Amino acid sequence: MDNIEVLWDDQLVMGSFHKLKSLEVRRCNKLLNIVPSRILGWLKSLESLHVRSCGSLEVVFKLQPLNPLDGHPVAHFPLKKLELYELPELKCVWDKELYHQVKFQSLCYVTVWKCKSLASLFPASVAKDLIQLEELGIDECGIVELIAKEEGLVPRFDFSRLTSLKLNDLIELKCIYTGTHALRWPALKTLEVRGCNKVEILASQLENETSLHKQPLFLIEKVAFPSLETLVISVMDNIEVLWDDQLFVGSFHKLKSLEEHMLYVGLH
Repeated sequence: MDNIEVLWDDQLVMGSFHKLKSLEVRRCNKLLNIVPSRILGWLKSLESLHVRSCGSLEVVFKLQPLNPLDGHPVAHFPLKKLELYELPELKCVWDKELYHQVKFQSLCYVTVWKCKSLASLFPASVAKDLIQLEELGIDECGIVELIAKEEGLVPRFDFSRLTSLKLNDLIELKCIYTGTHALRWPALKTLEVRGCNKVEILASQLENETSLHKQPLFLIEKVAFPSLETLVISVMDNIEVLWDDQLFVGSFHKLKSLEEHMLYVGLH
């Protein structure tokens, strides 16, 4: 659909598409966004969104300045599965302040692949609400930090149901979140970090942040990864430390498999 520019126009009657459960958009090279904010309130049943090979797409969820939510603020959006593939111009998933008005608490599965212009995936306000997230995979993207920094209090991110996290070939990735924060991954069983060559420290305790000259990928508040069973670290040219000496007792205590491949710098 090389010539399609808009999925839905301004004249649609309220209630349109209200039973839509799955939306797949492929090879629409003139589309700039997928879901404008004015129809978010209509998509009360949308559980799966798959977007692939849209060469001009800049944002998935677009905030519109005039009457952005059509007079009906959306407290909770039902989306469970989000897949974004081969979107070279994608700058952000959530536009501007939209994520302060809409909650994506139902997200369970997120996969992002070959989005070279995407510097971060989640705004902090979205990340704090991802209480149902179970699997997250990001490959070959321009991600610098997984969660974009916002001004305000020190954020706490509790990914209480996340069991699988895979970060592959993110050559710009430095950390999950820049600056002081607290992270919990109590259910995480599988962690893969491959080809993230700007990462120098894998995990460090929050209390040690002031003594670190380099930002770790994971800044841990208490026990680090208490449920982790499989850890894969591969092709990490600049990594110096996997974990510091101050991690709490119980960290990594369920680890069954540790794979290290092509790590060229001395590890501690």
